[in-house]
Amino acid sequence: MSHHDFDYPDSYVIINGHRMHYFHSGTEEERAVVMLHGNYSSSYGYRHFFPYLVGAGWRCLALDSIGFGGSDKPDDVDTHTFDFHSDNLEIFIREIGLRDVVLVGHEWGGLVALDYTINRMDNTRALVLMNSGAFLTNRPSRIRGLLHRSVLGDVLVRRLNLPLRDGSLKGKVYYKNNLDRQVKAHYRSPFPSYASRAGILGFLRMAPQGDNEYISKRIKTIQNNLPQLRVPTLLVGSKGDPVFGEAEAKVLRALIPNAELRVLDDGGHLLQEDRPDLLSSWIVDFLGRLAPV
Repeated sequence: MSHHDFDYPDSYVIINGHRMHYFHSGTEEERAVVMLHGNYSSSYGYRHFFPYLVGAGWRCLALDSIGFGGSDKPDDVDTHTFDFHSDNLEIFIREIGLRDVVLVGHEWGGLVALDYTINRMDNTRALVLMNSGAFLTNRPSRIRGLLHRSVLGDVLVRRLNLPLRDGSLKGKVYYKNNLDRQVKAHYRSPFPSYASRAGILGFLRMAPQGDNEYISKRIKTIQNNLPQLRVPTLLVGSKGDPVFGEAEAKVLRALIPNAELRVLDDGGHLLQEDRPDLLSSWIVDFLGRLAPV
């Protein structure tokens, strides 16, 4: 099974020695929107967004992070650090030659987009974060602790594929029927084996568990820079996501000057599967109000 069912071409670029897959629509002359997925996911999660944004005159590029979707999948979990994924985004934007980009990020993809924006405000036109700002509040979790360096985490995530089991997938959405058999198969298809699931466990292990960890310090640095962010920002949270939803969005709104906040009443963690029509209209409206470059 293909890792997506778009009517847009597959493309690849070599990033840090790995082949990164992305799909795109539009020409180099059009304004670019780069979409970044979170954990357990891939570019497939943005399949409903393209028609809305392309119709509004935007060039769309949806990436598969290294370790996900149609991209290469390094099988060493320690490869998948925050810096690795953050560097990959910067290299991708440079290699493709994108200027004044709009970044749309979900969950960890949002935090990677936020890190790029802080460091490259000169090249970021606008920022959209959906159920993101992950772990800015740094709430310890016993479950994350078990997954962090234990053999149990390897067994549950890589051997048993627990995050992509039927019940786990449906627990990530508000409208359970939206994840029909075919959709669930698309979410699972990039991760058919133990080796292919290293990125999933890597993202889970990136979650901070203590103030002395590198990732905690890295996220704290991002948080400290948010009051200086001068990029138009749209924050989207969903009431049905207990970890990254409305509460995290409100934390970000308090830190980012002039950030807009929208809250999806009927959305879970994979909010783009619940209401892609409404989310796309919010994004198109937000981008339509940007000042001309």
